[in-house]
Amino acid sequence: MSTGGLQVRTATDKVINPSCCCGLETWRDWLRFVKKGQSPWLGHDPSPWVEKVGGLVRVWSDKGAKAFHIDFEQSKFEAELSKVQQDLNALLERSEDWASREGCSEPSKLSGKFDECFNISRWQR
Repeated sequence: MSTGGLQVRTATDKVINPSCCCGLETWRDWLRFVKKGQSPWLGHDPSPWVEKVGGLVRVWSDKGAKAFHIDFEQSKFEAELSKVQQDLNALLERSEDWASREGCSEPSKLSGKFDECFNISRWQR
């Protein structure tokens, strides 16, 4: 697990962070949410979650009375997920270059393992 996951933020810096036990390797769960509507696991304590409300994607900071949410138009949300995929693909390419510069004997294997663990190029959107 790579601690972190995807952070949601607004232009005014209202932020919802992934919580405990949510890693970046589950980023494709957000794509499944777009297609199937089931909230991805975003961790616990707090327990963020996502829902579709009309043409919006609503990301909640937690469950309970103190929770707040951030709304996105679905098309904007999908565009942002495409950017995530592009960024991860760029990171994948750079990881092989980095491994080669650092003297790794098989940089493509290292890059391939990174790709496998994070499901970056397994299936394109």
